[in-house]
Order: sequence, then C-alpha cells, then structure tokens
Amino acid sequence: MDLFNNKKGRDLASMPGTCEALVMQAVLNNSLQLAPGKASGVCGDPHIQKWDGNYFDYHGECDLVMLNAPDFGGVHDGLHIQIRTKIRYAYSYITSAAIKIGNDVLEVASFGQYMVNKIAAADLTEASLSGFEVTHQIVDEKRHSFMIQVGRVSLAISTLKDIVSVHVLRGEDNVTGRWFANSTGLMGSFPTGEMLARDGSTVLHDPNDFAQEWMVQSSEPQLIDRLTHHHTVCVLPAQGVKMTRRLGEGIGLRDAEEACSRFHRAGNQQAMEACISDVIAMNDLDIAAISY
Repeated sequence: MDLFNNKKGRDLASMPGTCEALVMQAVLNNSLQLAPGKASGVCGDPHIQKWDGNYFDYHGECDLVMLNAPDFGGVHDGLHIQIRTKIRYAYSYITSAAIKIGNDVLEVASFGQYMVNKIAAADLTEASLSGFEVTHQIVDEKRHSFMIQVGRVSLAISTLKDIVSVHVLRGEDNVTGRWFANSTGLMGSFPTGEMLARDGSTVLHDPNDFAQEWMVQSSEPQLIDRLTHHHTVCVLPAQGVKMTRRLGEGIGLRDAEEACSRFHRAGNQQAMEACISDVIAMNDLDIAAISY
C-alpha cells in the first residue's frame, strides 16, 4: 500500500519513527484521510528535497525560508516554514524549525524541545495553529515527532537527537495544488522544483547561491528565536576542515551501507547515498533512522 506513491520509491512502512511512517500509521488507523501524493522537505546534513522529488545539499549556517505558501489552507497569511542550520566540522545540520499557520507558530528544536507562540512546552491539548491540532509523539528517548494535519496535507517536524527534519506530505488533488501554486522558498517552484530567485523569474543553478537567496531577511518575520549572533549572510564551512578521529573510531562504508539498506530495498538510490554520506560524516549509525 503505497499511500504517497513517491517516484523515488520510498518504503514508508519500513521507516519506524520517521515523519512518513507516522502518517502511514495514522492513515491505517483511519485517523487521517489522504489521497495518493508526495513528500518533500529537509533532513540530514541537510538534504533539501524539492517539490519534484529531487535533492540538493547545502552545508551553510543561517536561517532559511523553506517554504512560503500564502494561499495555504484558506488561512489568512497562509503557511510559512523556516529552518536554522548550524555548521559542525565540514557539514551543517538543522537545529531548529518553525511552522507558522495564520498567526500561530510552532517552533521545534534539538532533542524535541518545542514552543507554541513562544510558550515553551505548551499544552498541546489546548494549543493549536489557527485551529489545527498539533500532535506530539515521543517515539523513544532519541526521537520526537510533531504532526499538523490540514486537509490532505500533513506538516511534520521530527527530531533525532540534536538533528531536526521537516516534511510536507501532500495529496495530489486540485485543492492541494492551488494551496502551493504560488509558493516560494528552498523547495522551489511548485510543482517543478525549479530553483527560482526571489524575483520569481531568475533561475539559479548553484545550491549555495539558491540558499543564500532564501536566507531569512531582516524585513521578514523571524519565526525562530534569534541567535546571539545573527548572520547577515549564510556562512559556509571553512575549507579544509576535517573531523579528526582516532584509528578505528570512524564508521566504515560497509557498516553505513548496512544501516541504510532499507533505502536500497525500497529502490531509492538517492536517499541511500544521502543516508550513507550522513552516517559516515556524523559518525553515527542512528542517523540512518532519519527520513530522506
């Protein structure tokens, strides 16, 4: 049962604790009603999956506009998603993400810490985003997942240790298409994923240029609490920076391939390669549990 029929061939049922698996479980429990559709988002170190399903990598540090969708859900001001990346050695990862629907904001940080409208650990039985319920699941001591269901769209933020991932899972109906038709940000133009600049016409090809273009500007709402030092440009890792480990401490290719093998079984070679790269770079087999 391939609920999302992703052209990259994701085996959703084999991803316990990930965003897609939680949606799958909810659908099977008849608590969500979704048409066949697709998943896009950001995860790992980080890998950014555009609307067309293709990935690009970005290793800089700054606050970024993942998605602006002004027509989303018939809600005033629509949907806005921002992420914050932080450099670690020669790569970066997402430390925080924020979803704004209407006037309400859910912010999730490393290790499952969260705020709703700047209230830390808000009671989610009472809090909502413009009337849409936020579901929080503590998968285990390392993983948390947050889900918001709006029509046939599921918005999911998950944390694995200090790494945050964000996914937008959508049905392929006409209404959902209209919600994202005028969207902008790192996920590209809908539905082609074309990497458009802020002017809406210039096509960018370099991931670093594209990410810099979609750095959160001072004129835009700052959905994530400001850092002590706020970058005016996205910072890239210093050239030549490497992780230093003692002999035998690093994870080898074979172990990484085994940890990420579920993507190979699902026929998702792009996700397999991203997973292996992250496991080796971060020296952590648990990273293979991230949704790609």
